[in-house]
Parts: sequence; C-alpha cells; structure tokens
Amino acid sequence: MTTVTCDRVRARYWVIATVFIALFSVGCSAELSAARSPVDGVAMNWVLDIRSVRESSQSELERRILEDYYVSDAELQEARSALAACLNNHGVQVIFQPDDSRAFIAELGTPLAALVAEDEEQGFAALSSIASTCERETIGMVEFFHRNMRDNPEGLTTAEMRRRCLERYGLPDGLGLSDDQFNEWLSSADFRPSSAQAMLCITDPLGTDGFTLTEAEEMLQHLDGTLQGGKTQVKFEFEPPQERMP
Repeated sequence: MTTVTCDRVRARYWVIATVFIALFSVGCSAELSAARSPVDGVAMNWVLDIRSVRESSQSELERRILEDYYVSDAELQEARSALAACLNNHGVQVIFQPDDSRAFIAELGTPLAALVAEDEEQGFAALSSIASTCERETIGMVEFFHRNMRDNPEGLTTAEMRRRCLERYGLPDGLGLSDDQFNEWLSSADFRPSSAQAMLCITDPLGTDGFTLTEAEEMLQHLDGTLQGGKTQVKFEFEPPQERMP
C-alpha cells in the first residue's frame, strides 16, 4: 500500500538546517465590505468568496452546491463521493481525515502502484496530479466552505481573527498597527509574541485547529533560541484553519 497525504494537512513546527522564520497568512479574495449580504444569514465576505469560486470553477457539481451559498452535510457527502468515484477510476483510493485533510492511496496491482514502487518521485507526482485533477473536477472548495463557514461565520480575515483573539486575552501584540502592518510584523525579524497565549492566538486564533498552550510555549522557546543567536534553527509554517480563501 502506497500512501501520500495531501498538502492541506496543517503543519505544526519543525527544526531545519537553515535559519529561517516564516509565517504564512493566506490572502483573501475580497476586501472587507460594509455592504449587506444579499443572502440571509451569510456574511458578505463569504458571498463574495463563493461568487469568485463559482466563476472560475471547473466542476459543475461545485457550482451547483455553492449556488445557494451554503453547503449542507448531505452536499458535503455528495461531493466526497464524487471525488472518490473519480479517483477510483484511476486506481486511487481516498481516506477523508477528521481534520479535513485527505490521504490518497494507489491501489495494489494497478499501473500507478507499480510506478510508485519503481520510481517513488515520479509515482507520487503522478498520484498528486490525479488527485488534483479529480479534486478540481468534483469537490473543489466544497469541503473548505462547509467547515470554514461554520467555524468562521463572520468571514473574518486571518489578521482579524488573530487580533480579536489577542484583544480577548488583553495581550499587547500588534496594538496600534493596521492589519497590513500587523501581517508585516508577523513576517519580520522583530517578530516575537509576548507570551505563549499570544503565540497560540497567532497559530490557532479560533481554537479549532487542535493546538495547545504547551505546544505554543515550545514554539516560543524555539523562537527565542533562534533570535538569541543560538544554534536552534526553526521554520514555522502556520495555516490557520479559518483563513477565508486558500
């Protein structure tokens, strides 16, 4: 059995050989708008994001499901079934993980599995290409909207979520900065959260991604070691669960 897990799995942190500290905040497709949403109960930002996705979608199923700006549990299962069927046609199985990541498995006895066994790099590239094509032609962003519109019903940007969390705990990080300045600070050499709780607000602002205060403290310790010129070398990659658009 050959398994490759899709790149939506959320990274924690790890030590690497090059001094590099980075925070990646995924941009949103629409600026905040004071305009009222034309869809009852759906934040305007979500409406704009879904419109953008539907306009560029290559999946008739995705366009139909998102037509009413809402993804029901039944529609999510329908989209997942369509993805699984597409993959099965290419000798690939998919396992849907509890955190909405996916594992793709090349079925034994298929040409794809043989290719992976013969040339791992080329085989995984072929598997990834099949998975990407089937995702694009079936489920698209359905799974994303199903989860994130529930976790982040207001359609907040990543910066807004982080700052709201920091304010809730009375933390000074980013005070007086615009959202753009706040994002610049996160990726600057001066980045150093004021506490483990501040780090947790930055990594998991809505508290839905499973990060703990202990993990945040460990991240902070590694960060301190890097900034103080020690030999610890760390790369952080944060994919907050509720950024509006990947």
